[in-house]
Amino acid sequence: MYVEEFAEVPFKILRFLISEINYGGRVTDFKDEILIQAIMKMYYDELLFDDYFKFSDSGNFILTL
Repeated sequence: MYVEEFAEVPFKILRFLISEINYGGRVTDFKDEILIQAIMKMYYDELLFDDYFKFSDSGNFILTL
């Protein structure tokens, strides 16, 4: 619902909400915080909507719970 309030996808806000607010409270090391921000920039970006965008070079994803 939050995303639908904007004309464009607010990637900067989404990255902040996910990395700083939701997950950031558990990160105690400054370097880890910088790393999380860098990773978020790789995946939460306008390129996500590109037809050729892949989350990995191989195109394979393994999700284990």
